[in-house]
Amino acid sequence: MTVIALHGLRKRGDTGSAGRAGNLGSNMASRSTSDDALDRGDALIVAGDIDGALAALHELTGEEAAWEPGVAWRIGLVHYLLRGSPRDALTGMSRGRLHEERTADEALLLGWLAAAYWALGDIDACTDYSGRAIAAAEAADDDRARAAAHVALAMHAMLTGDRISNAAHYGKALRCAEAAADHIQLIRILLNRSSRSLDEGCFDDALADLRLAAERAELIGNTVLLAVALTNEGDTLNSLGRLAGAEKLYRRAIELCQQAESGKICFGLLGLGEVLRRCGQPALARAAYEEVIPLAEQHGHLQVLVPALAGLSGVLAEGEPATALALAERARDEAVGPFVTVALLALARATLAVGDLGRAVEFADEAQRSARNHRDRTGVAQALELQAELCDEWERAGRYLAEARSIWSAMGAGFDADRVTVALSRLPVVTAEAVEDSYLAADRLAAAGLQTPCPGTGTAEIRTLGRFEVLVAGRPMPPAAWQSRKARDLLRLLVARRGRPAMREELTELLWADERGGGLDRRGHRLATALSIIRGVLDGNRPASAESVVIADGGSVALDTSRVVIDFETFMRQADHGLQLRRRGRDTDARTVLVAAERLYTGDFLEGESYEDWSAMPREQARATYLRVGRALAEDATRAGDTKDAIHYLLRILAMDSYDEQSHLDLIDAFSTAGQHGEARRARDRYVAAMRQIGVGVRQHGV
Repeated sequence: MTVIALHGLRKRGDTGSAGRAGNLGSNMASRSTSDDALDRGDALIVAGDIDGALAALHELTGEEAAWEPGVAWRIGLVHYLLRGSPRDALTGMSRGRLHEERTADEALLLGWLAAAYWALGDIDACTDYSGRAIAAAEAADDDRARAAAHVALAMHAMLTGDRISNAAHYGKALRCAEAAADHIQLIRILLNRSSRSLDEGCFDDALADLRLAAERAELIGNTVLLAVALTNEGDTLNSLGRLAGAEKLYRRAIELCQQAESGKICFGLLGLGEVLRRCGQPALARAAYEEVIPLAEQHGHLQVLVPALAGLSGVLAEGEPATALALAERARDEAVGPFVTVALLALARATLAVGDLGRAVEFADEAQRSARNHRDRTGVAQALELQAELCDEWERAGRYLAEARSIWSAMGAGFDADRVTVALSRLPVVTAEAVEDSYLAADRLAAAGLQTPCPGTGTAEIRTLGRFEVLVAGRPMPPAAWQSRKARDLLRLLVARRGRPAMREELTELLWADERGGGLDRRGHRLATALSIIRGVLDGNRPASAESVVIADGGSVALDTSRVVIDFETFMRQADHGLQLRRRGRDTDARTVLVAAERLYTGDFLEGESYEDWSAMPREQARATYLRVGRALAEDATRAGDTKDAIHYLLRILAMDSYDEQSHLDLIDAFSTAGQHGEARRARDRYVAAMRQIGVGVRQHGV
């Protein structure tokens, strides 16, 4: 009988026929008086009715301390696969009677016991029971039992890193389940196989299995298995960067599990936390992780507990590093098999957050080895990114990043590849093409709602466009970090030099002119002290062997602008590149780059500081460059008929240069085109007033 026919019997209430048609029980050559209760339990399992199935099956247990294996494995299946509690499944199945281990029911009991031990992370017990399960299944010559045994062997192979055996056993399990017409196991195998495909970056294969599993789960009306399929599909979309779609699937899966009162809700909550973290919503991600951790502990879901602990550690690393480290250490203690990679990556980041760079490097290297051992391409790429972040040699960091991007690209994870592209552009030496690629990649990430990666942990960022501010690891440095105003002034002066050396005598004269009578030695000592303070702030967690951001010799001092992120330098480089693209006729790419550059210009160079002579040149350079960018964007917007953007850019231009005649005239036209005739009249009045102030004749320009 087909799955559709089975679904029809269930809908009409003929649960006994549905149970027999679905062939969920053993190949019952000899049936006992418990047939009706087993059939009822089987039909309710198909339908995903957790409480109903357990009630029917417990009619057969009575007050007995030990249960028949056919009853025990069914109760274990309900707790493991539907209720979502491997711990409760193990408690129930442990009461099953095992004799010579030559019957189908005994083989099924052994197979499901192996799965429960796998979920709880007990490799030795999983090894023992999976081996006994296949021996019993072969002795019984039963396809259903063989399917359960091969699934157990596949799960064991996954824990030990034997991906070839893992794939082979799932293939055998699928053929056996199809031969036995065991629809529950068919769906289970498709779900497990999709997870394997996802780990290996075979997203199309994962989606194909998941859509078939979801279709079958819907046909038999099993909402719990449908929820698992939706969760796994959400994991796949998350890996592909399709976060909105992933979040929708996770929330639907959570809703279905809540209705069924299933602990499988853990998986949906974990996925939701991951999506929220990637979207830059740490508070909501933290809430999801904190909700899922006790549930995973309660039900014994190691494959949820370890990633949840690691995810929460990552969210807390910046603000609560000690707590983050404790969570990551616990994840490592709990982890087995491929989950060790997840724990080690979290432990490396948490260790770095508390300032132990050496140990962080060791954990990142160990994570790389673990990922390779389990053929975990996602883990390999993530470990390479972390190794690049921790590396103090930019050439080696570049090799790590290039390999990570290659892996992400080959997997089809375009947004992960984009994230690495942005990181590659921050290396000290990059090509113009790499810079261009990074701008386009950052734009794609922003359009998808994904965070553009921040500079690596410990990397300093200096903001000079508008208010002067220094950030390390994303956090503004408090005034106390500078110890003296002169150290801060010296850094501003070095930034204004744009990497060019400044003579020590020149610096002491500029900063300590009022102490000329104190002698050169005293002022030289003050300069050395200020430089030491700057190094302490900017170098952060760099190892002692690494080169400093501050380059100094006996006669001069300079800032190595390749080792620190300076918004002024980024703006100038990005603006120049965008304008070059525009000259070459690459209008779409040029606009993407220029829009990003325009947003960077949040104010004049060192706007909030006293205007010293040494800051005049970079200030004028930045202003002139912004005016070129603004004019280009205004022209492009006008040509495209986007008057709203044209007006925005023209107003910004005139706020900086109120005597720009062409911008005045273009603004009048833009307001008129938009039907804002009152604004057009006021724009013309401002134009007339500005031209009169500088003695220039006014053009006749209608409103």
